Amino acid sequence: GARARAVLDVAAEIDKKVSAAPGSKRGANFLVCLCLESGEAFISCTPERLFRVDGCSIHTEAIAGTVKIVAGQKAEAERFLLSSQKDREEHEYVVEYIQSALNSCGYLSVETRGPTLMCLPHLAHLQTTFVGTRDRRTPIPQLLKKLHPTPAVCGLPLDAAVSKIHELEDFDRGFYAGPFGWFNATGGDFAVAIRSALIHNDNIHVYGGCGIVRQSDAESEYAETNLKMSTYTNLFHFSHAQATTHALPSLPNINAVHAFATIEELSRCGVQHFFLAPGSRSSPLAVAIVRSLRARYTVCHDERGAAFLALGYVRSRRAPAAVLTSSGTATANLFPAVVEAAQEALPMVVLTADRPPELRDSGANQAIDQVKMFGGYVRWFKDVPCPTDKVSVRNVLSDADYAYACAVGVMGGDPGPVHLNLMFREKLAPTEEEWSRSCIEGLQSWSKTSAPFTQFSRVAVDLESLDLSNVQLKSDLAALVHVLSKSRRGVIIAGDLRTPDDRHAVSRLAQLLRWPILPDATSGIRFGGLKSDAPVVSYVDQMLLANGFRRRVEEYDFALQFGARLVSKRLLALVSESDRTRFDSGVLARVLVHWDGVRHDQDFSYSHRFRASASSFVTVLENILRQEEVTV
Repeated sequence: GARARAVLDVAAEIDKKVSAAPGSKRGANFLVCLCLESGEAFISCTPERLFRVDGCSIHTEAIAGTVKIVAGQKAEAERFLLSSQKDREEHEYVVEYIQSALNSCGYLSVETRGPTLMCLPHLAHLQTTFVGTRDRRTPIPQLLKKLHPTPAVCGLPLDAAVSKIHELEDFDRGFYAGPFGWFNATGGDFAVAIRSALIHNDNIHVYGGCGIVRQSDAESEYAETNLKMSTYTNLFHFSHAQATTHALPSLPNINAVHAFATIEELSRCGVQHFFLAPGSRSSPLAVAIVRSLRARYTVCHDERGAAFLALGYVRSRRAPAAVLTSSGTATANLFPAVVEAAQEALPMVVLTADRPPELRDSGANQAIDQVKMFGGYVRWFKDVPCPTDKVSVRNVLSDADYAYACAVGVMGGDPGPVHLNLMFREKLAPTEEEWSRSCIEGLQSWSKTSAPFTQFSRVAVDLESLDLSNVQLKSDLAALVHVLSKSRRGVIIAGDLRTPDDRHAVSRLAQLLRWPILPDATSGIRFGGLKSDAPVVSYVDQMLLANGFRRRVEEYDFALQFGARLVSKRLLALVSESDRTRFDSGVLARVLVHWDGVRHDQDFSYSHRFRASASSFVTVLENILRQEEVTV
């Protein structure tokens, strides 16, 4: 039908762009296009052959290790890859795996060539080819089972890697990295469908990946993945980072800005799908969802149905979803699904639009009391004020982050529904209206990433029940340590440290990092009593009155705070005034470690939040710092 022809047109355009690019060769890429009757389609433009069989001989290859290639600099790219320990290690894993797989299939005579450089239009890979023979044919299904998936698209050890991918990935990747090809009685040819896209209705979701080994750098790997996906993103004239970067300043009015920020942040956090029963008052949010590059959505005509669709989605996918309605009696139709989500501990985000305060209790049409209307059945509620350019948009991002954290249960207690009741004044349509860009100052670094504004650790750190093998905990702390390793002038801010163990742990960490401690009056460490020679600035509250000292302290690039509450107004002002505008000019992170799950972020500026006692957190962090041999 028409949709199949449209998909084929896209596939043909990709093939044309790849083939016409400078340095590309016909046959260097395999093009896959699979159209389904449901209207969905899967396309892939992959350079990776899994194997080609002709009678008793086999040709296969290992492709791993990547570098961006510039026209006329092939030799430089080859030298870089061949001398890169990280890329060579990544490549050797795949080579050894394929060699072993071929031997197990009876190919005892295998000729190996490489590694050499495989050049594509925008990047180059290390490539090793294998040609093997044996005295009788090997069944193609046996070869598929032995050779797929390789470590390049899965990891090692194989069974553990497959299990971990299923555990961590809660999204549909289509046939990404699957084998595509043909075979008959005498041979066959298969490719690995990497660098692919899943087309659903009018949305296209692009997939790419990279190999992670010990020497990997997160920023470099992310850039490599974007480069691999550029076959698609260039075709549609956008890159996600650029789209987010340019979106905020170009939005038509302040309602659109706040709505975009809310939906974008919930999507970044992990809300997988939005179910909409839109109306007039919810127009800004509905438009933001439909125009989002991240959000998947389903439009429903009935609010009760939308809520139960969201509930069913969460039940079946074990992934958070959101439901959106307009104001008034429409919101009451969500109640049964909210109760069921609460009873079953299912993470669901309820977004209801509402009238502004001046139209409440005034007899205005479709204005009912929506404040805490679901009572104790929600894990958290906030009556979100009307959008205004007098307040920073980071407040909106922080609200979305905390709502999601409560929904998935990382702040203590069970997962369950949360309720954001969002007020909007006219103009509700996306029409042009003046607004001050000052409210989005300091969000440039946020716009250039895919990370949430505030990242909440999903695991509480408790020494009595601590599992150091917990993948999520190791991932959260490893990400923090990666940022910490880039710090050149860090500080530790000591708030309310309730136990001697907490105080000694903080002083131990300060000594290990060689960072000064700025103690609040509630810390209990201003005047000694510690078991280490940690540098404690005992009279920091008074010393901050001196401009020279204050300017010196303000040069920090990483602030690690233990204990949420600070009574020193000058110390609080020091960290508050840095807020997130500083993040665009050198501040790497502002981290809060606090033992409870209550929200503590009055200036909406924390980049990371861990629920832990100081002693538990420091013990785990010390172990990781020593294992990784991080120096600061």
